[in-house]
Amino acid sequence: MRRLWWLGLFLWVVSAQGSAQDLDSVTLSTPRFATGLYAGPGRSFERINTLLPGQLVNVIERNRLGSWLHVWQVREDGLIVIDGWVETQTMHFRPGLDLFTMVTENWWTLDGDPSRAANPQEARLYQLPIMPHLGGAMHQVYERGRIRGRNPAVVTRVGDSLLNSDWYLLPMRQTNYRLGMFNFLEPDIRFFGPNMRWSVAVQRGLSTYSVHDSLHAGRGCLPNETPLLCEYRTANPIAAFIMFGPNDLVINAPEDYRQNMARIVEVSFEQGVIPVLMTFSSHPRHRFYARSLQYNNIIADLAEQYQVPLINVWLAARHLPEYGLERDLVHLKSSGYQFINFENDLVNRSGIALLNMLSLRFMHELRVTFDLGLPQVTQGG
Repeated sequence: MRRLWWLGLFLWVVSAQGSAQDLDSVTLSTPRFATGLYAGPGRSFERINTLLPGQLVNVIERNRLGSWLHVWQVREDGLIVIDGWVETQTMHFRPGLDLFTMVTENWWTLDGDPSRAANPQEARLYQLPIMPHLGGAMHQVYERGRIRGRNPAVVTRVGDSLLNSDWYLLPMRQTNYRLGMFNFLEPDIRFFGPNMRWSVAVQRGLSTYSVHDSLHAGRGCLPNETPLLCEYRTANPIAAFIMFGPNDLVINAPEDYRQNMARIVEVSFEQGVIPVLMTFSSHPRHRFYARSLQYNNIIADLAEQYQVPLINVWLAARHLPEYGLERDLVHLKSSGYQFINFENDLVNRSGIALLNMLSLRFMHELRVTFDLGLPQVTQGG
């Protein structure tokens, strides 16, 4: 029934517009409702127009996440009359379109507009991509981990209360997931999901200093073993998502934060674990907002210095209500679901849903880059 509705709408639009576009193209699309057309793939870019239901456009390319699409409309005389970026979830697509295999990925266009930043530190964060590539240095770390017998289907987390949530990564163990337009991630959730578990290197009150202190190690750790080394030994991961923010803003000076984070990276290298650094969302109304920008820039510095992957959560969360944060303006807002759910625009409303999507998207990068294979049994929905 839905396909018949789409076909009727599509034929009506084609006859009404008389466009010179390739009307046989599976990449033709029309808005589900009035939606903004932006100069780039993000709401920080200038809104240049509004697309209305019934306006037929062609999908030219997508950003790395697939959350934004570059679209245009061409008149019969060849003049481009619509040219801009729209959010993927606002569009209807013809049956058979797979965004992640049939639409070209644009990895060179910035995910944010630095000219819209309030200060140089914000501008630098706007220039960093949201989703990184895996560079050559990480291939060396992966090979070191392979020799040590790291489990390629295990990814863990290291951090403070920002990552200490029942809603982050752990729901990947459930099989009733709903991936929505990110359904290409299904093999990844089946590959990594069964091995998700709590991390002894994630605790409320933990900082970049105490993660190196054996006094903060928990159950199952050896005498004089730090939380970081304990987690790497017991979980045996191929990679670790690393995020520290609120506690360090208060108790650690910027240079101490830099040194402690650098030590996490270096220990990860030694252990054959790929360290995936993540910036953290921050709210302009928070009293430590300026300091949070400084610490996020330190994270960016370290990612560049050590050539490690950086997921720019700060930028990804800029368009979420309250920047994806709870009322305390510190912790990410829960989606309310005990399973992975990217439907109903949740990744644009919940900080945790967004973080799960970004993390799972990076796991896809890991699995594909290192050819980790696919799970043998299809499950979930």
